[in-house]
Amino acid sequence: MFRILLVLEDINQLNAIKIFLTKLGCDVETQGVELGLKDQVMSFRPDIVLTGGTGKKVNPGSVAQKVREMKEEIKVITFLARGVKISLDDLMASKYDAFIEAPFDPLRLITILNKWKSKGGVDLIEKYHKLMGGIIGDMGDINAIGGATSNKNATVMGGASTDEAESRSLSLFESRFPTSVAPLTRVQNYDDLTYGIAVGSESMITKDAVRSTMLNLQKNWNQKRLDEIDKAKRQFAKELFRKK
Repeated sequence: MFRILLVLEDINQLNAIKIFLTKLGCDVETQGVELGLKDQVMSFRPDIVLTGGTGKKVNPGSVAQKVREMKEEIKVITFLARGVKISLDDLMASKYDAFIEAPFDPLRLITILNKWKSKGGVDLIEKYHKLMGGIIGDMGDINAIGGATSNKNATVMGGASTDEAESRSLSLFESRFPTSVAPLTRVQNYDDLTYGIAVGSESMITKDAVRSTMLNLQKNWNQKRLDEIDKAKRQFAKELFRKK
């Protein structure tokens, strides 16, 4: 099984991913700062380094460079945080083997790792599905980096997109709430249900319409009675918090 070193600036994400990968049988070590990286790589001898950060404590580019200087065959995956813009040329120049845009489905990470498993090694996707009966727990913290959602947010450099595995893979929702309806059938049912429904891009509620409606409602209000109710509420609050 993989030996994975997590070098992540976000501690919540680091801990969540460590628990997740450990339950899959991976040997995981972690550090939340870049300092001491070379010593950690030399002692732990990871197969894969997963890194991500803003540069304050962890600079992904620097991590990749240091790892490459020590051992070229170590795979390096970087997590791109919210708002980070980077081209494929820049990623290749940084010598990343893969990158994942946040937020990401853990299944996408497993799909990338699965591409690097040894012949006859454990199929992580299959093991993932077996574990997803509530054993792993809520992995919401994995998305701690945040970002815009995307259906195509994981890419292996020099390889195919992880979308190829989606047709035969279950999402977190599907794993937690099993159904006898096939995913493609469910999608088609939703398409049929919403067919012909058109929603305009502009709001149908305007300030003038709201103001006009409020003025019409106020005509039937008993302002004197409303003031009495408001006064009674304030008096009740004072009595409630009065020290005895």
